[in-house]
Amino acid sequence: MKIKFVTLNMWLGGILFDNIIAFLKDQDADIVVLQEVFNGEDKSLAAQYRSMQVLKEQLGYPYDDFVADYRDFDYTDGKAQRGNAILSKFLITSGDAVFFDEPYTEEYRNIRVNFPNCPRNLQHVSLDTPAGEVNIYNIQGVWDMAGASYSTKRKLMSEAVIKAIDGKQNTILAGDVNARPVNQAVKNIEEHLKSVFGNELAS
Repeated sequence: MKIKFVTLNMWLGGILFDNIIAFLKDQDADIVVLQEVFNGEDKSLAAQYRSMQVLKEQLGYPYDDFVADYRDFDYTDGKAQRGNAILSKFLITSGDAVFFDEPYTEEYRNIRVNFPNCPRNLQHVSLDTPAGEVNIYNIQGVWDMAGASYSTKRKLMSEAVIKAIDGKQNTILAGDVNARPVNQAVKNIEEHLKSVFGNELAS
């Protein structure tokens, strides 16, 4: 069985929103995992801050899951949460999430001094596919503006990922780890999962 899979950081909910919608429609993937998604119910908000709602309307995926990292007060005055999302053509049978170091909050403010303390999560859903259960993990990694640094927070992040995937079959981990491929945190995870890119990615 072949599965078409797309992962994309939306960049503040979708600064390039029209292009993102066109790209995702063209790709017509079976599974889409997204980071920096805004889940704003207030229709007065720009589309990028209602990205979860607009994606569902525009793309028509039958199944979806959203996990918020924090409530945003910097761009939406508290009218939207920000986090990770998964869209799927396959039935989502269960879902959960693990936070790295910092839990969900409504106190976080997006200024440089706070970047290392920005809440991040590992979103997980189980899918019912014709090939059996598939476990999808969607990550946005801890953020400290030093992609090669194997910090304590990144170490904890890698340990949390390894613990979460332990014993799971048919596992796909994707997203934005906010670290270079050579970072030891990434190498730790690669001892348990096969990297499809190795060290080829550049940022």
